[in-house]
Amino acid sequence: MKLQFLGCGTKMKGKPNLWGNNSAFLKVQQPGSTNMLLLDCGGKTKEVIRQTGVLSGVDQLVLFITHGHPDHMNQAGYLIDACKKREINFGLMLSPFADSRAQVLDALERRKVKMGKIAEAKPHDVEAKMGLGLDFRLINHHGEAIQSTALVMKKHTIRDCCKTIYATDHNDERFIKEVIQDNQLEMLYTDCTEKDGKGNGSHLPFSRLCELVPDRDTRRKICLMHMTAGLPELGRRHGFLTADEMIIDPVLYKEKIRNYHHARLRNGSDLYDEKEDDFGYC
Repeated sequence: MKLQFLGCGTKMKGKPNLWGNNSAFLKVQQPGSTNMLLLDCGGKTKEVIRQTGVLSGVDQLVLFITHGHPDHMNQAGYLIDACKKREINFGLMLSPFADSRAQVLDALERRKVKMGKIAEAKPHDVEAKMGLGLDFRLINHHGEAIQSTALVMKKHTIRDCCKTIYATDHNDERFIKEVIQDNQLEMLYTDCTEKDGKGNGSHLPFSRLCELVPDRDTRRKICLMHMTAGLPELGRRHGFLTADEMIIDPVLYKEKIRNYHHARLRNGSDLYDEKEDDFGYC
């Protein structure tokens, strides 16, 4: 199965955020019901939801938050209110792992989101309620900077089964090695950074990802997200897929991308002098 994105960018020093913050979704039409699974809900998600009308006609929505960074969950309060106004049945799926769960709950509390009024959606209940045709499994990452939870979505067909995995803000090399050896893997959505060395503590350096995945056929099963400005071109050149090509409405980001490339031509470099925006941090 292929995800669509409301946004897939990030902001790092010296580079603008061209594609909003990471937020992916899967929308399924069932008899009498339209159901949506939303993965992360960071800054700017509100504006994209308003401009695209992506919630139009949705009957049930489950939000899964991978971890407590603002660029992954800053707009959760808005989303809850938006679902209430539209009479959308809303559920929040949290990590079952204590550290990750506590981090997200603490971040929600700081943003005055009251969990007492929210229905928590357990992974094993999501399929029964939404009819997505998926089995869910959650995996915890113990990164250097953050504990993030990955979502494994397993779809059974008549002939076989396949897995789609959404894993953000991690630099877990062992996880990458295990995933690419799984013959059931259909698609891995994951982060990395253009920088070499150790990355930034929560993203794997692109050069290291290339070393871990040397086979170009396997790279076609990996979609890069949470991207800095130069990563799409770099990723595609080395055989990876990139989430900027899966955004629900690329026109939303067209002007920002055009301005960035004009600045590159003027300055002769990737550096781009832009005022600090409210996209949050990686």
